[in-house]
Amino acid sequence: MLTCGIRSTARAPGLPTPGSGWSSSITSGAPMATENEIRAVLAPRLEAAKSRKEKTRVAATVLFFEYGIYPSAKVVHQYTQQGSMTDIGADLRAFWLELREKSRVQIDAPYLPAELNESFSGALAKLWDLSMDKATASFDAERQDHQEKVRQAEQGLRLAQETNATLEDDVEELGAELRQERENRSAAEGQCAALLAQADELRAALAKAEGQIQASERARQAAQEQFSKDLEAERAARKRDAEMLNGEIRFAKMQIDAARTAEQDARERFKSDLAGKDIELASYRQRLSQAEELAARLRQETAELMVAKATMQRRIDALAQANVKDSPNRNAPKRRVRGAILVQRRKL
Repeated sequence: MLTCGIRSTARAPGLPTPGSGWSSSITSGAPMATENEIRAVLAPRLEAAKSRKEKTRVAATVLFFEYGIYPSAKVVHQYTQQGSMTDIGADLRAFWLELREKSRVQIDAPYLPAELNESFSGALAKLWDLSMDKATASFDAERQDHQEKVRQAEQGLRLAQETNATLEDDVEELGAELRQERENRSAAEGQCAALLAQADELRAALAKAEGQIQASERARQAAQEQFSKDLEAERAARKRDAEMLNGEIRFAKMQIDAARTAEQDARERFKSDLAGKDIELASYRQRLSQAEELAARLRQETAELMVAKATMQRRIDALAQANVKDSPNRNAPKRRVRGAILVQRRKL
């Protein structure tokens, strides 16, 4: 019977044997092992390790031999949180070389031909080299991926810095605009306060002017009412006596002079307040128009009174001629005329 033995200089506990799902366990990991379990197992061992290289070796050993998970640089960094991807990759390459030396297979089969021993040893060495090549390719791909991410992050950082500089310039410009706007607002508020003060002054002046206009209107109405009463009395009295008619004429002339004087005064006050009192302008024009209408009415009434005077004069002449013919009653009408004149003078 033929017997042979395979010896290894070192054997790690839990190392998968050929035919027991080695390749599948390396690529896919142990489904039953959770990340929390792995961290719980690694925690005390990582605390005992002193250097980064020792922590990388411990994490790779636990992942590979105990859980059948391929220890890539990215996976190891997730558990150790130490070192860069390049440093961890170098530590892993040293780990695989050390593992290869310790796991070198020696075939002890004295009854087998030497060619068969060399072929079998070469096949195992090729399998190991294939695993190393795969690990190196995975490491290079991950390193390129991380380098690309670093390049993108640096590019994003530069863009962020440029954007930040642009935003700082915008903030400075907006701050200057805000300060200018505040200054403009302060100036506008000052102008508004001045305009409000002017408006208050104009309101006070307007109220004073309106009071003066109302007083003038009351005086004009009182004068007009008095004039109407006097004029009515004149019209009643001119039927009685020619002297009364003359008194009415004199009274009318006095009223005309008073109206002209009032009109002149109104014109002078209107001219003096014309510069800053546009509102008073309309009121003074109205007063002027009313005064002109009053003057026109007075002129018309004066003309009527003149006609009446001429009529009365003719009547007086007729009465005088009648008095000449009727001498006994000559003095009686004169006394009546004198009495009427005295009554008219008392009214005036």
